[in-house]
Amino acid sequence: MTDTSQASKQPLPVSTRLFALLRTMQVAILAMAMFYIGLAEMLRRVHLADISSSWLVIGAFGLVEAITVIYLKRTKISQAEAVLRVAPEDRAGLEATRKWYVVALAFSAGVSLYGFALRIMGSTFWQAALFYATGIALTLYCTPRKPD
Repeated sequence: MTDTSQASKQPLPVSTRLFALLRTMQVAILAMAMFYIGLAEMLRRVHLADISSSWLVIGAFGLVEAITVIYLKRTKISQAEAVLRVAPEDRAGLEATRKWYVVALAFSAGVSLYGFALRIMGSTFWQAALFYATGIALTLYCTPRKPD
């Protein structure tokens, strides 16, 4: 057997597999956002409704979720990645990284979902688009990268 065939049979490091999984999750969330936009446009109300009070409440929740994502990325994810810079296969660091990325990406998806809900309720496209764009931007902001 040659060295190249033996090397190809060795399993990938856990950290490499974890970040591949997290990037797959990110791509799935981005695809979900596109589905939200398309479905909302197909199911939207024919007539716009006055959703000003609902828009403010949903906007407040969206803002809290956006701030949470930014906080998680700058603190919790950064701390976990700092551990992985020193020890790339540290189990506790990998678990913390996975946990905080999943939470941050879930909150990002939630912001896009608010746009869907608003559009179904009768908002204009541009009112909902603010939430779509913010959710997509947050998802891209949380792109999982294996620390160097």
